[in-house]
Amino acid sequence: MLVVQLLPFLSKLCYIIIMDEHKNFFDENIEKMEIEKELPQDLKDDIVRYAKGINGMLNGTFYKHYDVDFVELQSNINVYENGKVISSETANYLRKKYLYD
Repeated sequence: MLVVQLLPFLSKLCYIIIMDEHKNFFDENIEKMEIEKELPQDLKDDIVRYAKGINGMLNGTFYKHYDVDFVELQSNINVYENGKVISSETANYLRKKYLYD
């Protein structure tokens, strides 16, 4: 019974922690930097999917694919950096902007 009573509290606590981690997250209406215009389309798609999820979460919508989208974006940044499709500077910029504030 105690677990059932704690679930709403734990859910709110997780939501607050995630919101705090992303409080400076970009608004999807802000213009993209020049560096982002040259990205491969599938990497852009990963960014848009992740950004929409985060923005929805910040507006109170449950984002059930947060971990999947985070890891996929992180992975694709690494793949394109290692494949020399994007520079290390671009990869670091994307990581800082979207993944690690």
